Amino acid sequence: MDCPKGVTMPRLLPWPTLEGKPRYLLTDDGNSRLCGLVGGLEAAQLAVGTNALGLARRVLADPSRRTPRSATPASA
Repeated sequence: MDCPKGVTMPRLLPWPTLEGKPRYLLTDDGNSRLCGLVGGLEAAQLAVGTNALGLARRVLADPSRRTPRSATPASA
């Protein structure tokens, strides 16, 4: 996913600054290396999120999966 050409609004990046604040990209080059990196990371995050939602839906649809299972104590 490339950055749109002629971007004039800041694009929120998928990682924060070292201080935990939002990080933004402002560029007019939609084919830049950083735009490609950001697009790839966003696509990966969306894929992981989609997978997590699918798994959560399966758990919620099956009441037996919502019952906590007791942990077997490890042998000493």
